[in-house]
Amino acid sequence: MAERPDESAEWPVTWEAHRRDQILAGSRATPAARLAWLEEALRLAYAAGALAQERRRSV
Repeated sequence: MAERPDESAEWPVTWEAHRRDQILAGSRATPAARLAWLEEALRLAYAAGALAQERRRSV
């Protein structure tokens, strides 16, 4: 049986509630906020070595 979230709790206490809140948070974000998140995620991925640095080609 799944736990029911406490109505007075600030944070969801079930995995389902957390997943729903994450999806809703993404849909509420403005395009500028989504772009800022993506840029930060890319910076983190490059810094962690998860993505190879882009090589610029001479034309």
